[in-house]
Amino acid sequence: MKKSIGILSLILFLTIVFAGYNFFNYRSVTQNNILTSDEKTNETNSDEKLQENDLEVKEPEKPRIHKLGDTGDDIKELQEKLRRFGYKVSEDGVFEYSTSWAIKIFQKRNSLPVDGTAGEETLYKLSLEPTEETMYKPQEVEVSEKPQDRSSEKIINTMNLTSPTNYLMWVNTKNQHTYVFSGENNNWSLIKDMPCTVGNDSTPTKKGTFYVDEKGLYFKVKGNVRCKYFTQFSGNYLFHSVPLDNNDNVLDSRLGVKVSQGCVRLSIENAKWVQDNMEFATTVFVN
Repeated sequence: MKKSIGILSLILFLTIVFAGYNFFNYRSVTQNNILTSDEKTNETNSDEKLQENDLEVKEPEKPRIHKLGDTGDDIKELQEKLRRFGYKVSEDGVFEYSTSWAIKIFQKRNSLPVDGTAGEETLYKLSLEPTEETMYKPQEVEVSEKPQDRSSEKIINTMNLTSPTNYLMWVNTKNQHTYVFSGENNNWSLIKDMPCTVGNDSTPTKKGTFYVDEKGLYFKVKGNVRCKYFTQFSGNYLFHSVPLDNNDNVLDSRLGVKVSQGCVRLSIENAKWVQDNMEFATTVFVN
């Protein structure tokens, strides 16, 4: 009897030990599996973060703005579009002043900001088909009779001068005449010859190639002296009438002598003619 009880006790003891071993082994395996799962989750999250960090955040490309000094095929294409709209520019792939001023005319006619550069809005408008409203039309110029002496035509047509408009002005400071031509590059025809007064030796008239810009009725010189019908071509350099008092009486009618402060003086009649007929952006060549 005692022997049977001993055997049963041994069996019970071994059963408990075996059950305990299985329990602890199961728990360990389960914990290991849980840790492995967490580690995999962490690895996955880490990989996703790496992939996110590796992605380059690209900002949308800003449209290129064509401006003075630019060169290349895209500038040539821009010039071709301007010519399609009737503007007289060279198709040489060089963004020079004539191209910039042609763009200014185009922008002005199309109610765009006038800055002489070709940005997104301007390029879009130029990509459209020209219409009667958007096509450049040269202003009709009133000329009573053409000058008899046309020697200036031969000279101007050797200078390779262009103008965004159909007109070109030449101020010859040596003989103190202002000439106006119609046409285009190397095919200019003289339509008006005006005697003028240019700057004196201490305040000479600025030389170079410029463009017709702002206009106005009067500007005051000093005291009761003012000038009428001014047309700007470069900063403070203007075409304007001879000096007048506040009642429009002529104070100094001299033309053909270097007595101005740098501006180009014309008769009252001719100053008004320039203001009325010379379009914005017309080339003004001074030598």
